[in-house]
Amino acid sequence: MDWIKGLGVSGRSNQNFLDACIEVFNYAIDEEYVKFSPLSGFKGQKRKALVGSGDNDPNIEILSLAETERLLESALGLQEIGFLGYIVLTLFCGVRAEEAKRLEWKDVKDRLNEPYLTIGSEIAKKRRIRHVDIPPNAVKWLSLIADRSGKLVEYRDKNHFDQMFRKLRALLGLGGRTITGTGFPLGRTMPFATASEATTLPFTETR
Repeated sequence: MDWIKGLGVSGRSNQNFLDACIEVFNYAIDEEYVKFSPLSGFKGQKRKALVGSGDNDPNIEILSLAETERLLESALGLQEIGFLGYIVLTLFCGVRAEEAKRLEWKDVKDRLNEPYLTIGSEIAKKRRIRHVDIPPNAVKWLSLIADRSGKLVEYRDKNHFDQMFRKLRALLGLGGRTITGTGFPLGRTMPFATASEATTLPFTETR
């Protein structure tokens, strides 16, 4: 299944491709073109690495303003797992999760007078290069990240990524809830609060 993984798409899309392959081989078996499916043993950790855990969480909820602040602070406190940049860009800049997983720090120009990030055509969902402004509140959170080398976030495979995110979610105390976004309207204020600073800056509209 290396060719599916090589497409660089989401776990859900990987599952769709895998389902299609399974149907093709099932048809081939029924028509006696082949005697068995090479996918019959594709399960366990190999399958999870390609499509993720497959958990369709019925408890998906939107984060509140206070929970979003705690999420940012928790990611700041757990810099060893390297999720703060990923969370900041998806929350404040409207970057798609699958795009953020493939971004590199060289694509993030947050130290310019007019900060922006570039999503290359090989990453963008619609395969068109895109430039996204980085708002002041996001710039401040990004300034707290010391390691700016390589990828924005470590992404070995979906299963590993989900495990790391569950670690962050457990620290946040969300239990079985799934983090999907924020529940406050656009235009309200997003707190920037750390041990040394507690100011509020406008939350910007996502793209």
